Amino acid sequence: ILLLLPVPLALMLNGYDVAALARMEEVHLTAAMAWPIAIYWFLVAAVTLWAAARCILVSPLIVLEKRMFDAIPQSIRMTRGRTWQIIGVMLLFALVAIVSMLAARVVFGSIFQLIAGGDPGPITLAGVLTSVTVAAVQTAFSVIWPAFAAKLYLALTSAASREHQVT
Repeated sequence: ILLLLPVPLALMLNGYDVAALARMEEVHLTAAMAWPIAIYWFLVAAVTLWAAARCILVSPLIVLEKRMFDAIPQSIRMTRGRTWQIIGVMLLFALVAIVSMLAARVVFGSIFQLIAGGDPGPITLAGVLTSVTVAAVQTAFSVIWPAFAAKLYLALTSAASREHQVT
């Protein structure tokens, strides 16, 4: 959150109405303001992705090795040399999850709309059934990610133990 604070601060210092942005009102940014913000957001996203890849083993280390405060440095040590591979898997996982949720929304939303009909109003049976289906897909993907982290932990610890046996 602290990494995101410079953006509204820069906008306020340059005379933009941050409250209007918070209300989702249309605010026109100049190119001189938009480009630095876009570059900053890209850099924050890259740093966050790198940090997430390096800290992916924190949960397995806490659970399996009963570590506490040294889980983060240990995760960073264990993922050294594998960061780009982990980032690739994270991006692929995000892509597959997003596409699956969109497909569930479109396919099942269309089917439920045809079956349940288009009742007027903000809440419809088709909308509720579609939301439940998308939530089920999202739940399945939320279970897959910790399983991947645990498998990665096991693979890295077994590789480390094989290296120690060889030397």
